[in-house]
Amino acid sequence: MEKGVPIVGAALSQKAPGTDAGLPIVEGLIGGERVRVLRDTGCNTAIVKRCLVRDRDLTGTSSPVCLLDRSVLMLPEASIVVDTPYFTGRLRVKCLDSPLYDLVLGNVEGVRPGSTVRTPTGGREPALSDNRRQSRGVGGKKLSKRAWVRVCRIA
Repeated sequence: MEKGVPIVGAALSQKAPGTDAGLPIVEGLIGGERVRVLRDTGCNTAIVKRCLVRDRDLTGTSSPVCLLDRSVLMLPEASIVVDTPYFTGRLRVKCLDSPLYDLVLGNVEGVRPGSTVRTPTGGREPALSDNRRQSRGVGGKKLSKRAWVRVCRIA
């Protein structure tokens, strides 16, 4: 065997429906805006991207969030209405400027476990499949799937 030549072991598997790199990612709505939602069973709260929250939905309170490295962030709280396959209704969330996903749903009351999510393969359509909820772009034209990008101001 020749020295200096690395041997790499790899495996290939099909991605499960409704996952992103093996994560339970679905689409949902916040205030009529299409968002990407992560169901995080290792989290005990709900986190939302701050630019998706209207100022009037802020509660005026902040609360601590402990991260994996034991650092603590004080995040503003809001009460928002969400429509996702995991939860539909009013939800108390913590606001973060740039989370990895628009909405992270942890183990909070009323949120379905990942195994009971409404998906097209389960016979029930996800929240965003309803064509009556198609958003319109400039001039009232339908937006293509490529146009569904939510860009927030970065400070």
